[in-house]
Amino acid sequence: MDEVRQVDPREQLVSKWQMAVHDLETCHEQQVYQEVQALRDTFEVFKGNMEEFISFDDAVTRKPEFWLTENRERLSSAMREYVRLFHNFLASSLTLIDHTRVVVKHLYEDAPWIDDYRERVLKLAQDPFACLVRDLRVYIQHYSLPVVQTHTTVRSDQTLSRSFGINLAKVRQWDRWSAPAKRKLDSTKGDNLSTQVLVLGYYAVILKLHQWLWHQQAAFHKRDLETLNEKHRRVLEAESALSQYDAGNGDGG
Repeated sequence: MDEVRQVDPREQLVSKWQMAVHDLETCHEQQVYQEVQALRDTFEVFKGNMEEFISFDDAVTRKPEFWLTENRERLSSAMREYVRLFHNFLASSLTLIDHTRVVVKHLYEDAPWIDDYRERVLKLAQDPFACLVRDLRVYIQHYSLPVVQTHTTVRSDQTLSRSFGINLAKVRQWDRWSAPAKRKLDSTKGDNLSTQVLVLGYYAVILKLHQWLWHQQAAFHKRDLETLNEKHRRVLEAESALSQYDAGNGDGG
């Protein structure tokens, strides 16, 4: 008779852990979670570019040494960095739009709130403020970097406030502005476009939309998340059982 092979308890525990991990990594819920998380990461990239731009702009504005005549080269260097950070913010704004469109199309075509979402996006697409940001992205990435200029105002206490802005006369020469963006440009007084106001205002609009979307996602994926948490629990249980076996038998692997 063939000798009956004795089952190794540790092999059984390892096999159980491997099956739990495979079940977790290949399940539909995990794929959905990764897609949703990737979109959240894209938003964080957009947010990080906003914060980096605002932080730099505030820092330069608060440093009077930048504005001294003898520091013209240092000021020019700061202007180049200003444009780089503004470019990054605008580029990431389109990245977020595109990634959101892909995820919504893939996961939420049949969601009960999809019509509400589309209505919100359509309203945003017609907003002059948002259109100006989108068109500026096209202008900077496909036409020219903007001309940055210093802007000086007198505070109520008669002290001077200096900041960077974009030369409006130059950007108005471009002939590809959408009608809403052009109205926004035409309604802007003076020859300076405050990019800090633009960045903070656009971020607030996009944050509001995504906070609404996150709320809808949480409800929509409630059961997916519960299933995923259960699969995580099984992996942890299998890992714990294996660790306890090794500890009790002096086996590290």
